[in-house]
Order: sequence, then C-alpha cells, then structure tokens
Amino acid sequence: MRGARVVAVVTALAVSAGGAGPALTQSSPKQGTRTAAEAISDLFVLVSVANFIVLNCESEGIRANYTSIEKAIDAGVRSLRASGFDAGQLAAARKAEVKRSNYVRADRALDYLYQRGARRQSIPSLCKVGASEMEQGTFVGQLLRRTN
Repeated sequence: MRGARVVAVVTALAVSAGGAGPALTQSSPKQGTRTAAEAISDLFVLVSVANFIVLNCESEGIRANYTSIEKAIDAGVRSLRASGFDAGQLAAARKAEVKRSNYVRADRALDYLYQRGARRQSIPSLCKVGASEMEQGTFVGQLLRRTN
C-alpha cells in the first residue's frame, strides 16, 4: 500500500499486546528537556499512531495528510530542527531509530492510543481518538485530515 515500512509498522501494531512500553509524555515533537534521540523516538511513535488511525478509519472519512511515512517523518524532523535540536544529532538519532524494533514502537503507540480512549478491537474508539487529535491540533492530528 505505502511500502514495506508501512507494512512493518502495521504488522507490529497488530501483533503487539500493548501496554508494556513507556508512555509518550507529549503529543508534539518539541524540544524541552528531551534529547534528540528521545524526540526522534517520540516522532516515530506519533507518525505510527497517525498511520494506524489512517489505515483503520478510512470508512470514517479520516485520511492521511501526508503522501508517505517518510515525508511525515521529514516534516517532524524539520519541526524538531526549528525548535532548536541540532541537525546532526537528529540525523544520527533518526538512523538509530530506523534500526530499532518496531515492536517497541508499537507498544508505545498503543499506549498513546489507550491513554486517549481507544479500546482494544474497537475501530470506532480509534477513529474517535483520531477525530479528537485533529480537533486539538496535535502533531498526530496535523497528520490526519477529514474527507467528509
């Protein structure tokens, strides 16, 4: 559909039991006390969340506001760079994150969704989270768009 990376993320999200990873503390990839590696890790999780919502909520009129996962990540990296992160550190962190287990990212993505009201095996609750993210203008919400 959107390449091997999407398939890997979706497979990881589908297989994951969820709930085991650390909770994502921010819904926006901005610099605070986080390192570039933490920010990139959060970015990959947030893009995975958006992609998971898109793949499951097309019937609810939720679509991607990006043409590929890579482009969504690129936009997030630009945002991180604009908020003060060092470009070299971001590039190194991104390279390391690509090699990281999709299962770790999937656990964190599911935690993010569950904390915002999604329930296991409930597509309507997942779509409701997506709609809420769009309404709130979060980073995930900016990666989504309504078609109806």
